[in-house]
Amino acid sequence: MTNGTAEAAVRPPVPHEAPEGRRWVPAPAPGSGVRPARDDGPCRWRGSADPAACGAPNVVEHRHGVTRVSWWRYCLEHGGGYWVEAGEDGVPRVMQWVLVDA
Repeated sequence: MTNGTAEAAVRPPVPHEAPEGRRWVPAPAPGSGVRPARDDGPCRWRGSADPAACGAPNVVEHRHGVTRVSWWRYCLEHGGGYWVEAGEDGVPRVMQWVLVDA
């Protein structure tokens, strides 16, 4: 899955083990400041120990800035727990893990 497409969604691992009586489920992430990637390009992530960009294919774009908005591309590993899946209507949408009662 690259470039915000959702044909075969790959999900990142859940953030941590769910507390007793709860479980992780995938859910849409509206208003998160994240959108499906709109063009081809590499992941923008740069580690502090390694200044070179990741370079993996992008999946999502994160919004940066308030008055001057820009969208930065990230791969599945560096996308902050977000991924893209096709909804029931076939439209790609940004997803995230949420905790719910078991």
